[in-house]
Amino acid sequence: MRRTVLVVVSTLLRNLSAPLLHHMNIHKPLCRLITSSQGENHSEFVSLLYTLLLKLQKEDPALVTLFSSIDPYSEVEPIHNQRNLPHAKTGPPHEHSEFMVLCALLPFINLDGPDGLTARRGLVLAVELSSQPEVRESIKTAQLNLRVAEEAGIRFRKLPPLDASQANRPITKHDTLYISFREYLIFIGQLVSAAPTDIQSLITEAFHVRFLANILAPALLQSAEAGVISATIYIARFLPALKGHLLDLVLVTLFGDCMECERLNDQDDENLLRNTLIRRLDATSENLAIATMTLFEAVVSLGNDSVMYNLVIRNLQSKGHLQPYIPQQEGIDGVSRFLSLFPACQAPCEGYEGYLRDAYAAMRLAPTQQPTTISPFPSPLMRRGGPSDAFYEGLFLHTLFNRLEQLFDHSLISNIRLTAVLTKLARYSHPLLRDFLLVPNLPLLPSLRSPYRILLQLAEAAKRKSNRFGKELRNLLDHTHQQLATTLFTVPASEAQGLLEGLVLLEEFCKELAATLHAYILITTTRLA
Repeated sequence: MRRTVLVVVSTLLRNLSAPLLHHMNIHKPLCRLITSSQGENHSEFVSLLYTLLLKLQKEDPALVTLFSSIDPYSEVEPIHNQRNLPHAKTGPPHEHSEFMVLCALLPFINLDGPDGLTARRGLVLAVELSSQPEVRESIKTAQLNLRVAEEAGIRFRKLPPLDASQANRPITKHDTLYISFREYLIFIGQLVSAAPTDIQSLITEAFHVRFLANILAPALLQSAEAGVISATIYIARFLPALKGHLLDLVLVTLFGDCMECERLNDQDDENLLRNTLIRRLDATSENLAIATMTLFEAVVSLGNDSVMYNLVIRNLQSKGHLQPYIPQQEGIDGVSRFLSLFPACQAPCEGYEGYLRDAYAAMRLAPTQQPTTISPFPSPLMRRGGPSDAFYEGLFLHTLFNRLEQLFDHSLISNIRLTAVLTKLARYSHPLLRDFLLVPNLPLLPSLRSPYRILLQLAEAAKRKSNRFGKELRNLLDHTHQQLATTLFTVPASEAQGLLEGLVLLEEFCKELAATLHAYILITTTRLA
């Protein structure tokens, strides 16, 4: 019978267009129904609470007072004080009166399935009403911040282990535990966005201490490689789902917020997690390196200005990597230089138009110079030790360049992930980074590395290696192109096969870099016109 009552009341509330909640004959029975329906009929009860929150937002948030656990007109007992204070049925408003709808929702927010989803949506609506003192007091008294942070940790610990071969496996409906965890993180992000500043600070602080610092960071720094790989892949998966303040909080936890230029011999004390993650890009273990590159590909794809500044831009701001020169327009000649690096294949420009379309589509909406949360950019004087220090590209680029130099020594899937990170990095539309990664004739200091200089060295190394194989290299060419398109986890049958895989991959990488530079030229020309 109660189930029918809950359904009928929810339907009436949903369909009534006139504002009626302020009438005593409406809100008093609703309060009694909420109090008497605790612990039963989950779906119908949660639906009623959600519908009531929608009506409160639509009519007048100030009506929250009528649904507080203690108010001057209600005979309803406080929800969580009924057994302790049975006599508190009437009397003047209490300074700690609470919003009974929010308190009634709390037991359901950690459920899986439709009921939990509806309860979490309702809680976000309730938090949006935090301008009302009853709602604000309920959030603090119920320790909502601790509840959601601890639940995030519980769900993370339940995730099944992953290995490197699953790094880019699509998520399916069978990944129920991961989907549940991701949805809960999205819910926390929505809470943070909806909350006023003081409640927002409580939630983010609890999330940082209870989940990021106590669970996520130790999972990334543990000694067991399998656990590190699994945690790294999960972070790469859920990062794109985060938004706003919660995303910023996770990124700061992973990479810190240092604004000074890096130095070659910097200690890891202040940036242990960041530097550990970056060094794993060139880990001896191929599986660990693949998982880490998957994470950084996801991070760079976010295009987050603060992270890009932390990883790369801050070290280029001084322009200490350049010799004095008169700026010249690289133009289409730079595209040709990349395309001519590896002419070993019969059709070096095959597929180039596809890369160009992808690069143009990815970059055409981006500004020519990304805004940054650190404004203005630090001057060269922010370099520790002064601007006279020797230029250092930073640990991130340094590690990526080390890995690229040893491309022929690593597996095909590892190299594919590496080139994907570098391509995504080159598409970030900041002029200093674009020139450093994409302009072949940029007057760098002689001792510095750039992608073009490393690719020149690899081309020379490939030429020397190929002389040892003669016709075998050409006979394997067609097979290697087909293999690259159909599988990513093939062990080379011979040294010649491994060399040819590297050559084909480098050819495709040069096409991607050339297409990215070409897209920049087209976009810049269009904007100037």
